[in-house]
Amino acid sequence: MYYGLYTHSSTPVNLPSGYQFLLYQDHYEINNLDNTIILISIPSYVNVVDFFEKVYKKLDNYNTFHGYFTIEFPNKLWVTPTEVLFNLLRKLPSNVSVLVTLTNDTSVWTKWRAIKETCQKTQSPCPNLALLFSSDINLVKYWRTESFLFIVIAPESLTTNQKNLRILSHPQSLLELNVQQAPLILPTDLNLAYIKWLTKLTSSLTYDLLIDPLQPLTHDLSQDIYHQFEKDENKYNQYQAAMDLAMEDLSSLPRIVVLFVGPGLGKLIDKFFQLEWDPEKVSVYAVEKNINCMEVLNKKNSLVWNGKVILSEGDIREVEIPNVHLVVSELLGSFGDNELCPEILARFETKSRPLIMIPSSYASYLQPVYSKVLTKLDSSEELSKFQMDPGQDNSLSSGIASENLPDLLKASSVQSRSPIIPSSLQRPYLCKLVNYYDLDEFKKVWEFEHLSTESVGFSLDGSLPPTYKKALEIQPLVSTSRTNTLRFISLIGCCINGFYGYFSSNLYGHVNITLIGEHSHEICDSWYPILFPVQEERVEAYSEIEFLITRKVTKDKVWYEWDFRGQKYNANGAYYQMDL
Repeated sequence: MYYGLYTHSSTPVNLPSGYQFLLYQDHYEINNLDNTIILISIPSYVNVVDFFEKVYKKLDNYNTFHGYFTIEFPNKLWVTPTEVLFNLLRKLPSNVSVLVTLTNDTSVWTKWRAIKETCQKTQSPCPNLALLFSSDINLVKYWRTESFLFIVIAPESLTTNQKNLRILSHPQSLLELNVQQAPLILPTDLNLAYIKWLTKLTSSLTYDLLIDPLQPLTHDLSQDIYHQFEKDENKYNQYQAAMDLAMEDLSSLPRIVVLFVGPGLGKLIDKFFQLEWDPEKVSVYAVEKNINCMEVLNKKNSLVWNGKVILSEGDIREVEIPNVHLVVSELLGSFGDNELCPEILARFETKSRPLIMIPSSYASYLQPVYSKVLTKLDSSEELSKFQMDPGQDNSLSSGIASENLPDLLKASSVQSRSPIIPSSLQRPYLCKLVNYYDLDEFKKVWEFEHLSTESVGFSLDGSLPPTYKKALEIQPLVSTSRTNTLRFISLIGCCINGFYGYFSSNLYGHVNITLIGEHSHEICDSWYPILFPVQEERVEAYSEIEFLITRKVTKDKVWYEWDFRGQKYNANGAYYQMDL
């Protein structure tokens, strides 16, 4: 009925020399099949004690067997009190795992988590877990954060395609579930070429990779990084649409002066010239501080742009520029402001304000999450074992090594909360989380705006109204410091160990970009979301989660501080800051 283990590095086998998955039969001789996983399937009794007595009896019958057993645990038994279940499960030998059927019932996962927490408190080994995948479920996000040995694909989860091949009816759910790339146990009629193709989709992706946020203001990025950014077609198409709309709104001017701030390797300028506005009516300037980009920009200006761009190397905060009508910048970070766009563009909030700025605004969002990758950040020593580099595989999480299955049957340990916050938790990371669950929806943190002249009372010629001139003499137009307290509600009892964030931006008019959203043409993939770690905490169902985050600014640095459950993280920028 079943093949053996299907892993990412091997093919299914039916022979005693490899792993097998056998339905339990009393008359079956298994003494010589040491690499076999035996499924013990017992009818579900109301009395959980009777159930385990039968399990222990069957295990005792084969006390000399050195393979692995899996108990098909009926879901109805999960209503048993946690203490009773814990006392029964903790007696299981280390070569026994519990097979849980995945359903849309949160109580099963909640009970499993309660048992794990009891194991942690009593310093007892945690039962081994295996999962039975039978249908499309909504709770994949919870189960994928657990450590499990393998996934059994139930025959009822299959369907027949137009070529009369047996395939999964809900492949996306399996892909989302098996981010650990755990071994799969497959029905014999499942098409193997199909499942090989399906598993390649997961093995080729980068999951839960922690990356040090970029600081392009003080660290020149390599051309390779810019080439990676330029693969984001959605971003550049949206920028082009915004520039076209802005130029249309400025078309009544006799001449339009356009400035590109931080154009990198020049793809934004390429997009601008594709709009084919009258070159006699447009003057184009570009200021770039990264010396790695200037050679490319100069070559493009000579060979592609026909010398139409006036290039300057330097920091936009110091370079002399003419009065401009349109400023286009590409300075946004994963959290919107974390690459210091507000500070870099501060000069345009004063007397030299242009008529239009792209982007015109950007907002930051956060949601509470639990992620396995953050449980690895339990000490700064752990973090120092690898080098943070966006060009390398720096993942702190690892999938199951299928060729080493016996080692995986050892009980996993859970880290206890430390009264001292590890330094590795006191800084943000960039991370495309996959192996995680969220506790509530995203909520807006703050927003920055670069207002057009129309919104502050400028005339089309750019002259300043008297009241505005007076205000500029007294204080800067906008403070870039921010603070906000966010409140969330968790709908189930679970754990929390981080806050996951992204940005959305209005480029101009109706044109937007975002990292997470409903409109696919607005979603950009050249940024990873941001992640603020906190020490792991238990959250009760329907309880409030309060999170205070502050953006602090001095004349030479910017940093984030965040407070969660009475603990302050990165106080005074001691562990992470962005240099001005």
